[in-house]
This record gives sequence, structure tokens and C-alpha cells, in this order.
Amino acid sequence: MYKLTSLLLALLCPIISFANEVYSIKGLVTDNENRPMPGAHILVSGTSLGVASAPDGSFIIDNLPSGTYTLNTSFAGYNTEYITIQVPSEEPVLINLRPAVYNINQIVVTGTRNPKPLKDSPVLTQVLTTGSLEAADMPEVATALENTLPGIEFSYGAYGSNINMFGLSGNYVLFLRDGNRLAGENNGNIDYSRLTLLGTDRIEIVRGASSVLYGSNAMAGVVNIISAPQMDPVSVEIYSRQSNFNTNLTEAKAGFKLGDFVSRTTYKYNHTDGYDLNDLAYDGRTLERTTTHRLAQQFRWTPGHRLEMEAAGSIFKSHVDASLPLRNNKLNDDKDIVIGGKYHINRNSTLEAVWHYDNYRIFEKENQDLSLQYDNRYQNARLTGDIKINNSTRLVAGVEYQEEALEAPRSRIYDKIYNHEQVGYAQSEFTVNPNFTLTAGFRVNFISDHGSHTTWQSAAMYKAGAVTLRANVGTGYRAPTLKEKHMVYQAPTSFPIYVYGNPDLQPETSLYTAVSAEVSFTSLNFSVNVYRNSVREMIIEVMRPYNPSQDPVMDYYYENIENAEIKGVELIFLWKPVNRIIVRGGYGYTHSHDLKIDRQLTGSRKHNGNININYGFRHKYLSAINLQGNYYGAMTRSIYDQDTGEETTDDLDHFTLWKALITVKAAQPLSIQFGVDNIFNFTDPETFATFSPGRTIFVSARFSL
Repeated sequence: MYKLTSLLLALLCPIISFANEVYSIKGLVTDNENRPMPGAHILVSGTSLGVASAPDGSFIIDNLPSGTYTLNTSFAGYNTEYITIQVPSEEPVLINLRPAVYNINQIVVTGTRNPKPLKDSPVLTQVLTTGSLEAADMPEVATALENTLPGIEFSYGAYGSNINMFGLSGNYVLFLRDGNRLAGENNGNIDYSRLTLLGTDRIEIVRGASSVLYGSNAMAGVVNIISAPQMDPVSVEIYSRQSNFNTNLTEAKAGFKLGDFVSRTTYKYNHTDGYDLNDLAYDGRTLERTTTHRLAQQFRWTPGHRLEMEAAGSIFKSHVDASLPLRNNKLNDDKDIVIGGKYHINRNSTLEAVWHYDNYRIFEKENQDLSLQYDNRYQNARLTGDIKINNSTRLVAGVEYQEEALEAPRSRIYDKIYNHEQVGYAQSEFTVNPNFTLTAGFRVNFISDHGSHTTWQSAAMYKAGAVTLRANVGTGYRAPTLKEKHMVYQAPTSFPIYVYGNPDLQPETSLYTAVSAEVSFTSLNFSVNVYRNSVREMIIEVMRPYNPSQDPVMDYYYENIENAEIKGVELIFLWKPVNRIIVRGGYGYTHSHDLKIDRQLTGSRKHNGNININYGFRHKYLSAINLQGNYYGAMTRSIYDQDTGEETTDDLDHFTLWKALITVKAAQPLSIQFGVDNIFNFTDPETFATFSPGRTIFVSARFSL
């Protein structure tokens, strides 16, 4: 740790001091009817400077040396505008924002690891903005993903949630917070209760292999949760949602900006008494009684227009009560620290250094005693450069060092075991002409347990008027986890089940290809994406031959024995047919084929779809009504018979779930939403095609100042 910290300080501290004379610029932000726009974000591209517009729409940005700059101005529900200015100038800057059903100028970073407008990203990226999520009252990241994008589904169990994304499980989905990987996993999934939406600017989703930029696990896609910048001098926001089963989700955020210094504090509390769908004692409760707390703090300092420095951290605790006699209560906790800085070499090139530490632990609780069961620690130090070589070429390149440590007494790993990884990567983007862009890159990993491994990726984008065509092809990989290689785990069931690791496991590899077309008009955005993801050496659990009359023990072990091919088509649209109605939705077809046994991969559905309709009122108190519908296609799920050991399958029927809510403006800073989830009270206590508890009534309130 000392070496890593020293390296980062050496990279960040001193950069060169310039004695240029600096100036201020003044301006005004208005809407398309020339009304002032308070709270708009004005950033100076290629620098660390930015402010929020005052209540009268005015703004002042200080400390700009002479030169030519681009102002990037954004506001929820409006298209991001870019204006070129000359400094110094005596004339005020006038910025006019236009309403947009889909902000194609929204800045994205995940697909290319350098900021660029969504319309100019050669990698197909979906963006979920907090404004649209708030309108539909989707307070959790899992809810937002499942209800917005077809092909993503979460299943909920007593001890955690599982994701299936575009035909693959959580093992192949990489979740990031501000570009940083999260530690800890259970059955291939992170602890999704650690994620929070308050204080989030947007969620970016990139499909398919992204291993060139992000390494292992990014074979099905990447989900990047990006924090909102603190632009206002003072801001306070509180959100609280109450629903059935004594479920209470409350989040609070407070921040301030004082000169060059920014502070933001967020807190999340979530409690539920849980519920049980079938009341069978040997199954335990469907959702256990759970209480979580998360406290996060972020500091940011911009001592000049070139340099940004940041320190952030969070602590998390989750208490889970057990309903099965063979299980103890649990306490999950996490400590997360990020220290980083960004130096703008010039207005077109940036150097960034980050050190990230994340430690996730699971304890069993018996009365007041805690017993450590799982301890996963992840450290990452990286240095990344985003360099503009000339008017047509950009280069993103970086080096990283990663260390993962695991101690898991519940899996008979009593001493810490380690995995070290050194990484180098580069990705170049070439603009052939304003309508045609190419990008290509590679990544070389040296993993302590597996030697070197190389992945590559390329993409092309062509724009013709309102139509944008994209093509992507690339390779991915997933290194076996330390747990998959070394564990010996006894499942807490009424009959003996053991899962054994395999130290000889090798990394999985994939080849991903996709072609997409996107059409954008003022009131309509429509995209279709056709893809194929071929996974080789897939790691699965295999059951040894089982004879209950001789040895009533079910033994599973991990092996690289399976290949899978996932083909799919995805349609997504956003439409504003009339002034106050917005309709968004999509449909996904996923053929996730197990090549070994010639059938659909268990746990994945061929058909998914969703639709959301929002109608806004011009009323003093009544703000909007919202209707959300989700369609889940039929699914096959495999199970092993306890008495014979034979594999059998369950065919789960298709179903739909609907939610409706009304938004009321009680006062200027306060809005209240009343809603019903699962309107038609659909449940499945037998096969658990859905884990929904049935019809749920909820009320939420949001105070924003």
C-alpha cells in the first residue's frame, strides 16, 4: 500500500506551474422560450472548471487563461449544447437549451474510456438518466436496469440477488462505480444492495465484450454507475419510499461547493421484514428480513484549470436474519476508498491516476458473536492517458496493477490467498471524416496464476443524417475466481451437498460481434442491435456420479468443459407522440444455446420486453401519471433430483408485471408519488418464475433543494 500511495502522490502532486494571466467569463442560460434556466451545468471542456447557473440563469467561470474553449451545457430533459468561446471577451455568453426526448449530445465515457457525446460513440451505449428513473419511481439500480432494458432480469433469493444479462449470468457482467470495480461476490454476483441512485448522474450500459478496457468479467457487458458532479453552492436532497412488509428505503444527500473545494455526503438506509411465498419450512423465507446502511463521502479539489484531485470513501453494513435452522444470521460489510487525480495536459489531452481499495466481508452472527466467513479484498492502481494526437486521431492508453486477496473459512480457505495482475492496454480512435469513425485496441494481462493473456477489440461508426450505423467485434475473457479454484463448500441444506474448487481451471474466452442501427429525430429515437457472443471453456459446476443408496452426498466441482453461443436481437425506442406523453420501451430476443447438451442455457429467457408511458400534467399539484409493464418469456431451469441425482428441468411459463403511479407536487421542493406494483397480483409460489410477493402498495417522497 505504501508503494502504491507513493506512486500516485508522485504522479499527482506537482505538476508544472504556469504563470499565465487568467480571466473570467459571464453568461446566461435560457430555454427555447428564453426563460432563465437555474441549475444548468456549464463545464469547460478539457479543463477542471465548471459551475451551475444561478436562479436567474446567469453564471460566472473564473481562472481561465486566454484561448479558445468549448462550453458544455446540460440540463435534465434538454439536449446538451456545445458553444465555442474566445477568452478574454467582454461579451456575455448566451446559451439556449432545447427540450429533447433523447439527449444524443449526452456525454458518455464507458464504451471508449474517454468522454464524448453519445451520438459520436462508436460503441453502442445505453444511458439511463436519473430524471427518467425518478419519473417512474425506480429507486434501486437493479429495478432501473430490469425495467428499462429488455434482456436484463434479476432473481431474488434469501441471501442475495442474481442477474441474467443478455443470456449470461452475473459471472460475466462487470459492475463499476465511477469506473472502479466492486469487490465481493456471491454465486457470481456482487452485493447489489451496495449500489445507490441518489447522487448518481446516469447509468451507462455497454453490451458485449469490453475486456480490452476493463479486463475480466466484462464478457456480457459493463454497467457503470456515474456520480453527479457537485455544481451548486449548496444542495440537499432526501428520498424516502414506504411499501408492504415494512419496507423502507431512505436516502439523503448533502453537498456544497466553496471556491475550488467540493464536498458531498450521501447516506442510504434500507429495511424490509421480508416475505415468504410458499411457507415451506425447508425452503426458508423467499426474502429474509434485511437492514442495510451505507455512508459515503466525497471531496474534490480543483486548484487550477488543469488539475482535479479527489478522495472518496464509503462504509456499508447489511444485517440479514436467517429463517433456516442450518443457517446463522449474517452481517455483510464493506469499506471502499478511492484516491485519484486528473491533469489536463492541454484542452485535448488528459492524464489520470487512480488508486482504489475495496474490502467486502461476510460474518455469521450468533447472538453477539461474529465469525468471519468470507473476506475479499481488491486493490487497483492505474494510470491512464487520453491523448489527442492530431485532428483525426485519439489514443487512450494505460497501465494497471491489480491485487485480489481472499480468505473464506466457510469455503475452507483459512489463510489469505492472492492473485496479482499487471495490465497494459491501448485503444486508438481514427476519424476518417465527420461521418465515419474507426476504433481498435488491445489489452495484455499478466496474471500470476495464468501467465499472459491478450484481448482485442474494434468498432466502426457511420452517420448518414438521422441514421447511425455501428459495428463491433472483439474478444473477451474471464479469469477463474480464487473461490472457483480453491473452495471446499458445504451448502446449508438438509442433505449433504459439497462444492469443490479446481486449481487447474483456465480462463474462459469469448468472441463478440454486433451490428446496430440507430435513428434519431426530435421526437423519436429507435435502435436495433443484432449480436452474437460465443463463449469457450465456460466454467460450470459438474456433479460427480451420485448413488444415494451407497453414498448420500451430492458433490459438485468446477470444470472448463462447456461452450455456449448467445445470439440475440434487441429493439429499443423512445417516442414523444404529443407534447406531454413520453413512451419508452423495448423487446429482446435471446437464444442462449448450451452447445454441449443442445438446449437453451438454464436461467435465461428467449423473450423479454418492457414499456413505460409517462403523461405529464400542466397542473399546480398533479404532475404526472406513469405506467410500467414488463413481459417475461418462458424459461427452462434445471435441477438435480435429491433422491436419484438425475438432472430434470422445469418449464416456467411466461408472465407480465404492471406498475402504475401518480406524482403530486405538494410544494415547490417536495414531490410525492403514490403507486401500485404488480397490479394484477401475479405470484408463483411453486416454480418461482417470479419472486414478486404480489400486489404492493407504495408511497415515496422526494425533497430537493
